[in-house]
This record gives sequence, C-alpha cells and structure tokens, in this order.
Amino acid sequence: MDTSSESVSLAESSSHNGQVEVEIVEENNGTSCSNENEGCYDVTNENTSSEQKLTLWVVRSSLLALFSAYFMFGYSAASINAIATPARKAFQEHHLVRYNTTLSEDDLNLIWTITVAAFPVGGILGCFIPNILVKKFGKLRSMLYGHVVVVIASVFLGLTSLLKSFEVIVIGRILIGVVTSSCSTSITPSYVVEVCSLKWRGMFGSTVIFFMSIGSFTSTLLGLNEILGGDELWPMMLTLTGLPSLVFIFLFYFMPESPRHLYITERRKEEARKLLMKLRKCEDVSDELDKMETELQSQASSKQMSLVQLFQSPALRFQLITAMVLGSLFQLTGLNGLVAYLKQFYVAVGIPATDAQYASLGPFATLLVVAVIPPFTIERVGRKKLLFIGYLIEGISLLLLTITIEIGHLAYWIPYLSIVFISGFLVGFAIGPGGITLLAVSEFFPQTSRTAALMTTSLCLWTSFTFVVVLFPYMIAAIRGFTFLIFSSIAFAVAVFVYFAVPETKDRSFVEIQQIFKKKKFCCESRDSSNLSVQEISLETPNMTSSA
Repeated sequence: MDTSSESVSLAESSSHNGQVEVEIVEENNGTSCSNENEGCYDVTNENTSSEQKLTLWVVRSSLLALFSAYFMFGYSAASINAIATPARKAFQEHHLVRYNTTLSEDDLNLIWTITVAAFPVGGILGCFIPNILVKKFGKLRSMLYGHVVVVIASVFLGLTSLLKSFEVIVIGRILIGVVTSSCSTSITPSYVVEVCSLKWRGMFGSTVIFFMSIGSFTSTLLGLNEILGGDELWPMMLTLTGLPSLVFIFLFYFMPESPRHLYITERRKEEARKLLMKLRKCEDVSDELDKMETELQSQASSKQMSLVQLFQSPALRFQLITAMVLGSLFQLTGLNGLVAYLKQFYVAVGIPATDAQYASLGPFATLLVVAVIPPFTIERVGRKKLLFIGYLIEGISLLLLTITIEIGHLAYWIPYLSIVFISGFLVGFAIGPGGITLLAVSEFFPQTSRTAALMTTSLCLWTSFTFVVVLFPYMIAAIRGFTFLIFSSIAFAVAVFVYFAVPETKDRSFVEIQQIFKKKKFCCESRDSSNLSVQEISLETPNMTSSA
C-alpha cells in the first residue's frame, strides 16, 4: 500500500498539541461568534487554538472524501490477494474456451503478475495529471470525475467472467490506479486541508492509514470462500471496489467547494468569504482570507519550480536525495509484494490452502488495530523517531520471517509463525513509514519546490511498488525465505539512513530544516547548498498546498 501525498498535506499542519478535544457545532445552530471568546480564532495564533470549533458539515465532507479515496486504495491493493485462487482458475478456463489450448503454469503466472502490476502501473501514470485536473475542474469536481472513472472501472472488473477475458481486469485496475495516484493521494488530501481549519487537519490526516486498513481487511474478509471468494462470486467482489465511489457521487451535491480554490483560482473572493463563514460557524474569517491573499500575491511574484529546476538546484540537492531514498525504499521492503501475494505465500511456506485464506485475515486485522496509534503519537514523538522505529520493527520482523521459512520443515506449526511476523512487519509499517514518509518529505522543501518534490517522490514510490509486485513471486520461487533477508537488509539500511541523514521536522520551519541539512556531511556536499534564493524561501513555513 501506498500513502502517497494524502497524509502529506493533511498531517503537516497538525496542532503542536498532541491532545485535541473535538467540539461539534450543529450546522443549523444559527449561532455565529462575535469575538474570540465565542469561537472566532486567529489561525496563526496557537494560543487560541483551543477555541476552534468543528462543524458537522466539515466532518461529513472530510470523512466522506477520505473514506471514499482510501478505502478504495486499501481494497484494491488487497483484493487481488483475496481472489487469487478462483481468479487464476477462471483465467485457465477462459483461455481454454478462447483458444482451445491449456494455459501453462508459467504463462498463468505471467498473466497473474500483469494483473497484479496493473494497479501500480496506473499509479505511475496518475502522478502526472493532478495539476492538469485541478486547473481545469477544481479539486471538488476533479474528485467527482475520478470517482466516476472508478465506478466505470469497477464495472469492467465485474465483466471478466461474462467476457471470459482477463484483459478487462487489467484495464480496470490501471484506471483505478490512475485515479488512486492522481485523485486519492494528491487531490483529496489537498481538498480536506482547505476545507478544515488549521487545528483539525492533523486529526483528519491521521485517518488515512485507518481507512486504508479498513479497505484491506474488508476485501480479505469478503474474499473468504464462504462469502464472495468462491468460483462464481469473485467478480462481484471486485465490482464492490466502486461502492464508496458511488456513495461519494450521490452525496457530492452536499459537499462544499474548496474556499482556497474559490479565492485564489477563480478569484471569487466574496463567495470564498461567505463559504468560510459557514464552514467555521464564525463571522470573522479575516485571518484565513489574509493568508490566501498573501499566497495569491506570492504566486504572482514567484513561480513554481519544475522537475528539471529541482534536480538542478544545489540548494535542495540533499533534500531531494533524501526524499528519493525514502520514497523508493518505502516499497522495496517488500510491502505490497506480501499484500498482493499473501495467500499464495502462505501456501508456498507450508500452510494448507484451506487455512491460508483465514491466515490472511490476521495481519490485516492487526494493521487495522495499530492504525489508530499514529494520530496520538506523531506530534508527541516526532517524525524521525517514528520512521526509525517503524523500519527497525520491519527489519526485525522480516529477519525472523526468513528464519521461520527456512526451518519450517522441522515442525508442522513453524510455518504458522509467519502470520505473527508478517503482522509485526505491518505494525512497523503503520507506526512509521505508512503515514509519515510523504509528510516528512513535504516538510523538507519550500513552497515553490514542494509540488515537484512530491511528484518525484510519488514517482519513486509507485515505480518501486511496480518493481516489487512484478519480482516478488519469482524471488519466492527462486530463493524462498532468503527473499525476506534482502527485504530485511533494506529495512535496516533505511533505519540507519533515517538515523544519520533525516532531520526531525516537527515544529520546525523550512529555514531551520535547511540549516540541519547543511550540517549533514554527505560526500558530495556542495558549497552552494547554503545559497537559498529569496524566492525559494518566500513561504518559509510549510503551508497546506499539496502536490495537486
């Protein structure tokens, strides 16, 4: 699974106070505040953050946007594992009907690998289109059109038995991957950031991993033979990928437009002011409007860096190297290889096929439980420490998994220990890299280069995602348990890299973070790294503009 830019923008502006108390204000209350003591607040003043209110309109809209985006993400990533057995059997039958020949095992494995890899390949393609969508349609309508595409793709997924074609599944998964990368992990978090007030963005941002976990667990549960995982009903299970998107489409009319889009993009400043008043249940929204005006003026005086300019900038070279390492190795610990081939992996290490489907529930149930931890720890513990701990847990779990696989023949119960160590691996993922990688990366860069930096990181992430799901089954077949020794070594290497090369970004401005990077002694350090232009640090504290 990939958390792409989602948790990026959402969590990066979370309250410095790790403990927040939600106060809900009914939309039809009709009460507006006339002074600070009645709920009007200065978004730039943390001392008044305890007076901020949270309206039900904001809660409903934010949770709907995040749930429909990330449930779909988790469901799509894990559903291919849940339907592996009946789908592979159906592919063989379809090939026999179409060509009157039997599909060889090698050809079947190749077709299945293509089917699995279609999702991250779509993710790679989707990295290039968020800006195009937002400029043309705005964030809210971009999300709507994205969910329409998901519904169409889900219909494709369900037609595989009728058309006797695996190609429709490949097409459907590519389309869902494109929407996941462009809308779910880029545009959706940006929309939520702009609808929520400053105090609550971190709280909503931390729900990303939780909703993904729900999607993964739900698909695994529905994939049981007793439910939708049988030979006849598995296409229906794939079609359910579009159910959250249907809910979004039906409730789209009741969601607010982004105030920032109205103010900055469409220049409808009065409408933006009125919308902010409704969203905040407060008549005085001048502070947020002033921030938007400042950003508007800044955009007029400075230009966003392109990918080429980012790679040519010596001042940001070490941040870029760090971002690319974290983005690439995030997936190269074998994460989505396990997620996509978990049931087949269990069978390969000696767990009976009848038990493998139930064994798959354990790690995803663990992930679902642990996913509630990051919201309460990220602002207390810090990004760097959680990243380090997460990768350390991943490395230890994968090392123990290697040993378990290699000695599994000594006793019938030893292969079942793999369930425990895979669960431990997902615990490390949830605590550390799952929700923090892109958040930390976004805080490495000034506003003018953040879009290009996040696009680069996302490309690294989706590319390594594809690389892992393509090679994983062949690695398991060739070197069995030693596959995870490679992944474990990568996890330990990333932990060491985080410890020595990644600065703590919590509660620090970009200028402070830049000074820390300057002190890092890389072998290729350039004297130019200290020469940041005024343009590059014009917005020195990371604001809430996402990669979209």
